[in-house]
Amino acid sequence: MLYNIETAQRSLRTTALSMPLGIVILTAMGVFVLTNLSTPIKLWLCLIAGIMFLPVSFYIQYRSKFDVTYMYWGNFFIVIATELIPTSCVVVILFEHMSIASSLLKWLTVLIACLIISMSLLMAANKIVKPLDLKKNDPANPYKGKWPVYVDINNYIIHAKIPETELDRKINHYKWVIMGILMSIPSLFRAWTNDVNDAVFIAVPLAVLLYSYVNFYHLGPSLGRLYVLRHVEKVTGRRFVNSDYEQIQELRRSFWLSRWLMKDYLPVRK
Repeated sequence: MLYNIETAQRSLRTTALSMPLGIVILTAMGVFVLTNLSTPIKLWLCLIAGIMFLPVSFYIQYRSKFDVTYMYWGNFFIVIATELIPTSCVVVILFEHMSIASSLLKWLTVLIACLIISMSLLMAANKIVKPLDLKKNDPANPYKGKWPVYVDINNYIIHAKIPETELDRKINHYKWVIMGILMSIPSLFRAWTNDVNDAVFIAVPLAVLLYSYVNFYHLGPSLGRLYVLRHVEKVTGRRFVNSDYEQIQELRRSFWLSRWLMKDYLPVRK
């Protein structure tokens, strides 16, 4: 549920470069497929998006606490970046190649697909939050003393190393494969049938079902648990701390710009 030291060792060192690059690619997917702007304007928008995210990426690499707030809003970013935008692009690409397609039908399909995917996320989160009845129960103790194993309420620490279920491992492993397959469906239909009119009837329901499944069993429950912890933080005025934060800080001290960009820089221990 939280960013831990294993994840940091794999990806944090290159965040300042990989995140802006990912934003450029994401922006390109959006502006080149979803808009009718001229090519120079599209390229400028991609460049501006990458530059704007440079400070964000440096903040994540050198200063972020990887706490409940970071992961809570991070879940929404993941849904937008890996689910809503790719699904919208698939729909638009398919409709652009259909011989009978109206603009109204195209954007209505985009809206319905994104709405269903978003609702699956919120329904799964609500399934976690609703039984706790935050309005009636003690807002500072919604679990009535029976806190989940990942919460150390006495020290306000969230244990980042929560064992993943087999489902979590499969979803994390295959989510990028799913995106690639969905984006390739129009090309596959054109290659094998020389027609993409029927692809929309397969690609769109498939995208909605797959992403809704991921949301309902993975991202949604995670979002619900984070929402409860955010609620506790607001009521008590205390922030939960990532249990791996000190280890992540130790890793950051080995980065090239850590002396100038880290908030509490100390020399790397020999």
